[in-house]
Amino acid sequence: MKKVLIICGPTATGKTSLGIKLAKKFSGEIISADSRQVYKNMDIGTGKDIPQNSKSHHSKIIFNNEPLIYYLIDNIKLWGYDLVNPSKDFSVAHFHQLALKLINNLLKTQKIPIIVGGTGLYLNSLIKPIDSINIRPNFPLRRQLNSLTLKQLQIKLKKINLQRFSSMNQADQQNPRRLIRAIEISKFEQTHNTTPIQSLPKLDILWIGITAPQSVIDSRIEKRVNQRLKDGMEVEVSTLIKKHPNWNTQAFSSTGYQEIRKLLNKQISRTQAIQDWITAEKQYSRRQLTWFKTNPLIHWFDITQKNYLQIIVRQINHWYT
Repeated sequence: MKKVLIICGPTATGKTSLGIKLAKKFSGEIISADSRQVYKNMDIGTGKDIPQNSKSHHSKIIFNNEPLIYYLIDNIKLWGYDLVNPSKDFSVAHFHQLALKLINNLLKTQKIPIIVGGTGLYLNSLIKPIDSINIRPNFPLRRQLNSLTLKQLQIKLKKINLQRFSSMNQADQQNPRRLIRAIEISKFEQTHNTTPIQSLPKLDILWIGITAPQSVIDSRIEKRVNQRLKDGMEVEVSTLIKKHPNWNTQAFSSTGYQEIRKLLNKQISRTQAIQDWITAEKQYSRRQLTWFKTNPLIHWFDITQKNYLQIIVRQINHWYT
C-alpha cells in the first residue's frame, strides 16, 4: 500500500523544519496543510519561513486553471504556499482537491508525500472527507445570521435540521460560527443534491504529532511574534492594507494581521497590539491541541524530549519498511 506521512501539532513546534529533515531522509516532498499560508503576500505573519531571495517555481501540475507553484527549501519541494490572493476564499474543499492532485502526482514519481500543518479540518478531510465540504459559503445568508444571538441561531438550526443540531458536540452547539455553517449546509441540502467528493486512493498513513508542555509552546510563541515584528510584519500589513481595502475576508482573520492593522490605524498601542497577538496565538495553540487530541491515530512526540528526532525516525523507519 502506498504511504503518506502526516506531521501535525500546535503552532510554534517546528513542524515544517521537521518535515524538511524527514523529506531529505525518506525522499519526500512537503504539502502544506495550513489554511493561512495559501494566501499570497502574507508571508511573515503566517510563518512561511521561505529562505531570503527564494523564488517560486512553476510546475506542470494544473490547479484552478493555473500551474501550481512550489518553493525549494534545502532542495526539498514545498507545495501549498501562495495559491490565492487574500481577497479570495480558500476552503477545505479546495485543500482536499489540491492534496488529492499532489498526492497522486507524488506517488507516481516514487516520492513520499509529507503533509505538514496545524489546520485540523484540512488534515481530517484526507481520511474522513464529508460531502458538505463542497458546499460553498453563502455570504448573504451569513450576513443575516451574524446579526442573530447564539440562542436564536440554535433555535433556527433546530427548526431547519434538528438531526444536525443533535449530532453536534456541545462545544459546537455553543459556537456561533459552527451553527451558521450548519444552517448554511442544511439550507443548501434542502434545495440541492450533494455530490460525493472524490476520495483518495487506499493509503497507509502515518500520523506524527509533535508537541511540548504548554509553557514551552507559550514561550516559543512569544519569541516568534517578536521575531516576526523584527522581520517586518508592520510593513507587510501596511502593504496589504493598501492593496486590499476590504479586510472582512477569511485571509485577514489570521492571528497577527488584525492586531497590527489596529496598531497602524492608531486604534491601540504597540504594546497592546503585541500582547493581543501573543494571546491570540496562545489561544489558537490550545484549540489545535484540543482538536488533535481527539484523533487516536496520532503518535505524539515531545520536542523537549532528548533525541526526539531520532525516536521519530525509528518510528517512521519501522512503518516505511
